[in-house]
Amino acid sequence: MIILEWSRADALPEHALSIFIEERVNLLLEALTLKLDGIEFNVFDMGNRTENI
Repeated sequence: MIILEWSRADALPEHALSIFIEERVNLLLEALTLKLDGIEFNVFDMGNRTENI
């Protein structure tokens, strides 16, 4: 896991928080996919939006 690599490094990478959040979202989606086996759902990724900021 990338977080373990960061804990051993002297500094965090640029955009570490965004990377961490993206990893957590991916883990959550994997868990939901397993729990909702057979139920289709859509994921709308709004992470790259820059409008209206």
